[in-house]
Amino acid sequence: MKFIFTPATDLANANSNRPTAGAGVFQQYLADHLAAQGARVSDVFEIQAQRAEATPEFLPFATRAVAQARTANPNAEILLGIASSPGGRSVTAEDLLSAYRTTRSMVAGYWLNIPLSGPGCADCGNGDPQVAVVFLRSLAQMLG
Repeated sequence: MKFIFTPATDLANANSNRPTAGAGVFQQYLADHLAAQGARVSDVFEIQAQRAEATPEFLPFATRAVAQARTANPNAEILLGIASSPGGRSVTAEDLLSAYRTTRSMVAGYWLNIPLSGPGCADCGNGDPQVAVVFLRSLAQMLG
């Protein structure tokens, strides 16, 4: 058995006396060392970076979170979350490819989410599976 841990970035709000929103939640997640704490007890640790996807916060957040996780547990497999409509925002297959290209050397793999608004995630928006399909086809072609 392996322990797979995928804590959401909004746990930074629950872990802090000063809840944050938007990009601030990524900084709080890092300041609270949530990646380090989670990876320390995990065999596989997934960083839910998808809400930062296609923003200037994505690469710095992913880079620092991966570094925290690796420092805490060099043996953990590190995955990165990406999504077809992160936080209800529209992104393109090219945005997903960019996220992949800029982080592929840092992580063992990805969790691709096609979010759908519902009781568990009111602000997820309507997932766009076509964005994920185009991304996966483009990725397959790129990897040949």
